[in-house]
Amino acid sequence: MTDDVFGGTVEHRLRRAAGRVRATARDAQARDWVAERPDRVGFARLAQADYEIGQAADRFGAGLPWNWLRTTAGMMVGAAVSLTILLTAGDASSLPVLLVAIGAFPVVTQAVTSLVTARRRDGRSIDDPYFRGDLTRRLEACAAAARADRSENHRAAADDIGRALVWLAAARRED
Repeated sequence: MTDDVFGGTVEHRLRRAAGRVRATARDAQARDWVAERPDRVGFARLAQADYEIGQAADRFGAGLPWNWLRTTAGMMVGAAVSLTILLTAGDASSLPVLLVAIGAFPVVTQAVTSLVTARRRDGRSIDDPYFRGDLTRRLEACAAAARADRSENHRAAADDIGRALVWLAAARRED
């Protein structure tokens, strides 16, 4: 199923594009690690393109930043688990109970943050011959919409998208 290049808001289109680039960068990095397709810098350039696309999407974003919300939710759950351990333990002041409660906080916080952050895999591979052409077309459509916007902040997103396209072109030269 292919989605429309012009479907949805610019922010959502950029976030979908960033997800695709992120999945492809992870695929390329995993392949490099197992030496199935050695590529020392291609995945790093794709990751930089993902960062630039994310910056552009953030310029269109409204409300609380999603990263802040994920981190806060993870910390709240971690604190709740630690407090539960302390309140339900028979002797809360004993050293083993305190160590478990203190150790549970960062572990639970990271686990919750990772679970909330987990995204489905797009199924794209670095070797997909249509990936870069499709992504470039999507990003150029977003850049055109950003340049046509009245908001100066939204127009600045076009520069971020331009830098992302440069990183994608640099990653292509590595193939």
